[in-house]
Amino acid sequence: MAATLETNKKAKKAAISADAPLAEQATRTAFWTADAPSKVRNGDADAFLAYLAGRKRPVSVAALCRAADTPLAWGLAVVEFPAATQELIALAGLNVGPAGKGSLKPKTQRRLADALATWLDWSGEAAARGDLGFAVASLAAAHLLPLAAAATPPAQWWSCLDALTRQAASAGDDPLATTAAASMLAQQLLAIELPVTLAYLFPEIAVATDLRRRAADRLAEATEELLNGEGLPHAATIGGLLPLVACWTRLAATGSAMKKSPWTKRAANQYGWLVRQAVRWSTPGGRPLFGDPATSGWSADFLQAALRLGGDRGDAAAAEETWGRGWVGKLAGAGKTHETPDPSDSCEWSQLSLLRTGWSSKDASVAVDSSGVQLRIEAIFGKQQAFCGQWRIELAVDGQPVPVTGTWEETCWFSDADVDFLELSLELGQGRRIDRQIMLAREQRFLWLADYFVAPAGELRYVGSLPLGPNVRWEPERDTRDGLLCSGDAKYRVLPVALAEWRTDPRGGELTGDAGTLRWSATRTGTTATAPLVIDLHPARSLKPCTWRQLTVAELLEIKSPDDAVAFRAQSGKDQWLVYRSNGPRGNRTFMGQNTSSEFVAGRFCPESGLLDELVEIEG
Repeated sequence: MAATLETNKKAKKAAISADAPLAEQATRTAFWTADAPSKVRNGDADAFLAYLAGRKRPVSVAALCRAADTPLAWGLAVVEFPAATQELIALAGLNVGPAGKGSLKPKTQRRLADALATWLDWSGEAAARGDLGFAVASLAAAHLLPLAAAATPPAQWWSCLDALTRQAASAGDDPLATTAAASMLAQQLLAIELPVTLAYLFPEIAVATDLRRRAADRLAEATEELLNGEGLPHAATIGGLLPLVACWTRLAATGSAMKKSPWTKRAANQYGWLVRQAVRWSTPGGRPLFGDPATSGWSADFLQAALRLGGDRGDAAAAEETWGRGWVGKLAGAGKTHETPDPSDSCEWSQLSLLRTGWSSKDASVAVDSSGVQLRIEAIFGKQQAFCGQWRIELAVDGQPVPVTGTWEETCWFSDADVDFLELSLELGQGRRIDRQIMLAREQRFLWLADYFVAPAGELRYVGSLPLGPNVRWEPERDTRDGLLCSGDAKYRVLPVALAEWRTDPRGGELTGDAGTLRWSATRTGTTATAPLVIDLHPARSLKPCTWRQLTVAELLEIKSPDDAVAFRAQSGKDQWLVYRSNGPRGNRTFMGQNTSSEFVAGRFCPESGLLDELVEIEG
């Protein structure tokens, strides 16, 4: 008899194939950790489910994040997901207290069992793993499992846990997704957050602990590969910025409650940078710039959790200035003792730039994605989205279309208290290129958008277009070529400063707005066609009289061709600005009483003194 008992004990301790179902593995002592009750460690799988039904810890992710809503929905447009995902998120959002408390009503228990059965069928589909909706559903299913211990048959429960652990393990074997927001997010949820969540929710199970170790390595890799070192993702994945912050915020909250956190010191530092960038790359309405359709904006609970777990007092001060005290909760007032970070940023690796006049909800911001040949831009004036979409260009030389291909190269980025200035260049081949400038004047509050089409001598034609934001309409002036971008009571003057002011002069090009698109053109014979716009961002000033002129540029008393250099004067109300650019080799040149040998100069002109208060000077 003694020999038989000894044999049974050894059998329970024996290793079992990882391919075996978890319900079968749970009969082995080695399946459990020291956190499991002694009866469970002896291999009683049913006893574990009974234990879960009365377990009060670990607490729910909502409790960890101090959230009144469900953190699983943070940053996501839940309505864009399949019904199965929506149902699991809705169940996870029920006010059921700590995870595993078992306080679900019978009707809700049936809903939960049905939802998990639907997910289990979904998990068997080959294409499920790369689907963001499935990844979100999987995470919700994991958080619901402690509650489901008293609501589902044991066989179904163990099948769900088995499928979740296998999804977490196999997703971790895939190469890191870096080329699309949805696939990147799906992988972060399945390969990192899911295994950490399982380890947090089920510290009694050894396989979950093993998954946590692998997830920690993948998290460290992700913070290195997905970000530029200062929290900014690549343009390919910028659409998933807020859901990524949500994922890592939940991981930060979960890690703080675990015996062994998945965070390295360096990874935690990158998470802090990511929170700052997420605040920076958001609109006054809380929506992410360049957000993917499946994403949504900040909520107060989400923002406060991110600031508390990853941000600093400077980030809180910036968030408060943008969204108000109610959004930052107990962190309100940080601006009295801490400076806000620079609101603008640019990164060649990310192929992203953000020009902002400040953090206030009344400020302007221009986001630029230069990863595609048709550069993408989103401009926010106050709370209004003025432009959103591709800055498309059409080119021709001597009537023959010029293909627009290639890769944008950042040639200049400059940012100080006066302006943000970005210059890009696109080589088109055969001696042709586009030089593009975007300049946002902070205190002067105007936006400079300019393209310079350079080609061998011929008749050059340029057409640029930008999609207008929703509820924005174009109101052209009757006699002059300028007009107003209108949204409600706000109006922003647009001046095509390279074109003749009066419509009676047909030369040079046009500025029009139709079908929700602002379109402008430039035509001239030579080697450079210049197509700039000045947009006045001061609504009250935009309604005052305005004018503009292309200025004469001279060098050694000789008037220079626009192929060599151009200069412009724009006036809105009492404010006047001068802009100069050398289109060829630099020289010592004069325009409107000013003298420069630089490549680019822009500033506020004071007619009383004839002096130029420089905003930016690029020497070249």
